[in-house]
Amino acid sequence: MHTIVIVVLNFNYFKNQTAMLGFRRTMSRRTYPTPYTAKITRMSQRKKKAYNYLGLGIDPGLAATGFAVIGCLPRGGELCDWGAITTARDTLHEKRLHEIYCSVHELIVQWQPDIIAIEDVYVMKTYPRAAIQLGEVKGIIALTAAEANVEYLQIKPTEVKHGLTGNGRAPKHQVCRAVQSSLGLTHSIKPEHASDAAAIALMALSRTGHYNW
Repeated sequence: MHTIVIVVLNFNYFKNQTAMLGFRRTMSRRTYPTPYTAKITRMSQRKKKAYNYLGLGIDPGLAATGFAVIGCLPRGGELCDWGAITTARDTLHEKRLHEIYCSVHELIVQWQPDIIAIEDVYVMKTYPRAAIQLGEVKGIIALTAAEANVEYLQIKPTEVKHGLTGNGRAPKHQVCRAVQSSLGLTHSIKPEHASDAAAIALMALSRTGHYNW
């Protein structure tokens, strides 16, 4: 019962902050008037151009949330933007959630993806606190997608691995190489969370029939 109360309080804070920001469903571009801006580390970013379809993949996490934007071409795709949203451990928990919300919202406004996909992460029962924190982050991302009226998918890690390598238990480095090869990259995607997010985006685009291998 105590855990449920904590979750409710966190989302009440989030709701109040959202109301203060005057969030609109039109997703108008804005700069958030808050001193608690999360750090978005981008490794590279391309100019936005016409793509057949855009997917935003997200690897959720309280300390670091990886993201990757992939644009579909008539054949294959292009990695448009990738990096990580990081929050400081000494920041209040509810403010860290708010930072993630604001950062994901900014990515949606900038890229206007057609679909958002996150990893349906499995957390062991021996780490209940981690499971609760991850659930809150996933909830924030789902809410942001819903407010923007963007299609939202959760994809299991085994599906991502099997779809990209043919092996549902493939090691991480094999998945990374598969992503790199699929996108025609000559370099690996860093940080690791962004590479995972790119794999998720690829799988979501493939599942919905928008990525032509």
